[in-house]
Amino acid sequence: MATQTWFTHYPPGMPTEINPDHYQSLLQIFEEAFQAHGSKPAFENMGKVLTFAEIDSLSARFASFIQQKTSLKPGDRLAIQMPNCLQYPIVFIGALRAGLIVVNTNPLYTPREMEYQFKDSGAKGIVIIANFAANLEKIIGQTKIETVIVTELGDLLGGLKKHLVNFVVKRVKKMVPSYHLPHAIPFAKTLKGNTPHQIAKSQKEDTILLQYTGGTTGLSKGACLTHRNLTSNLLQSSSLLRLVFPPQSVAIVPLPLYHITALHGALVFMMLGYKSVLITNPKDIPGFIKTLKSQPFHILIGVNTLFNALANHSDINQVDFSNLKASIGGGMAIQEAVSEKWKALTGHHITQGYGLSETSPMLTINIPGKDRPGYIGVPFPNTDIMIADDNGNPEADGYFKIVDRKKDMILVSGFNVYPNEVEAIVAMHPKVLEAAAIGVPDEHSTEAVKLFVIKKDNSLTSEELFAFCKENMVNYKRPKYIEFREELPKSNVGKILRRALRDA
Repeated sequence: MATQTWFTHYPPGMPTEINPDHYQSLLQIFEEAFQAHGSKPAFENMGKVLTFAEIDSLSARFASFIQQKTSLKPGDRLAIQMPNCLQYPIVFIGALRAGLIVVNTNPLYTPREMEYQFKDSGAKGIVIIANFAANLEKIIGQTKIETVIVTELGDLLGGLKKHLVNFVVKRVKKMVPSYHLPHAIPFAKTLKGNTPHQIAKSQKEDTILLQYTGGTTGLSKGACLTHRNLTSNLLQSSSLLRLVFPPQSVAIVPLPLYHITALHGALVFMMLGYKSVLITNPKDIPGFIKTLKSQPFHILIGVNTLFNALANHSDINQVDFSNLKASIGGGMAIQEAVSEKWKALTGHHITQGYGLSETSPMLTINIPGKDRPGYIGVPFPNTDIMIADDNGNPEADGYFKIVDRKKDMILVSGFNVYPNEVEAIVAMHPKVLEAAAIGVPDEHSTEAVKLFVIKKDNSLTSEELFAFCKENMVNYKRPKYIEFREELPKSNVGKILRRALRDA
């Protein structure tokens, strides 16, 4: 177990311990937030803002509909399958109020992946964005799903904008394939009633969320998270955030809420009374930058590939970063070249943290203002971490750093080569936008390094990159093969999938 030397890195006023039994349930945190911040903005998407009071009212209506108009009972699983939009917090909170267990689902899943997750979770209901309802139609007969609620992207935008967005998505961009789900319930119908919902009885150890892992090393697995898991982690995070960020901060949330990092962020922002600006399509970098220009913001969460894409866009200099207090990166390692470029742009390094779906999720964080670039920071309060060698001997000094996944390590002539290191060095080349390294079989050296590269400058050649690697790496770390690509396979949050490159 690591020693407690990291306490000296905490800012003044941050507790070294939290009470994990302070809250009976996650719903108690929501109720406190609704009462304390009623008229303040809670969530924004596509220019539409919902206050804490509106989230309270709408989620209560949704809970009432579930209890009175569907066959779903407390303890049943409800899948949520949609991108970042205002419907998400309403459905998530409403489902918990009705006593359901939420199953977070990536809307980009193929029908095969959907079928696996719905069977594995035992989902009996689903709220799905219409864009992907055709995929549900293909596999719903093989699942236990009885209640289907379909929403369109603009359903909560109100007035003309609602109809305009839904028309453009469906008729102009052709993003909603035709589907036939005859018993599907329109989402708008779930918010019509005013009958109070019945408060679900809950215990601290009750499972309320099946959070499926990224599946970067195999089939996605559902982590069972309880009220106590989530409330404890929110207390840990909020003990730091309330000391760093001003009241009524604005947080930009481009990572999808069905991923544990963004979900945790949105929940802790609610707890503290912050506004979360939900980005539906962060891959649309010009549109994303337009949102960043629309208002002052204090927090931005993302992954390395997203920060890199923003930093390399020609319009990024039009964004006012003067109010930014921290850019929080997770999901994958933050490359030094990207962090340095981000600091030159904003005045701040990217604050890196680490967590797992299974730990709900945060374990470590760099303290803003005391960042060590390249490190994942120090443990949260009440968190004990030990780094051990292959013989179980502890190796830790308070600040933690992830070298790489052991499974991704490349063995070259008896030397260990870590892809993260190779990728970080290659990313420093001014003509490289993104890079990924894997090991491929080699009859002379067991394995050789193969590099996949997306060009930032089309004039880049393999000879130029080989020469750069020769200048900056010892010979056994240098790529033997270089392949230029238009894109790299990525997870739902933008993590580069080396496994997919190896399989290909």
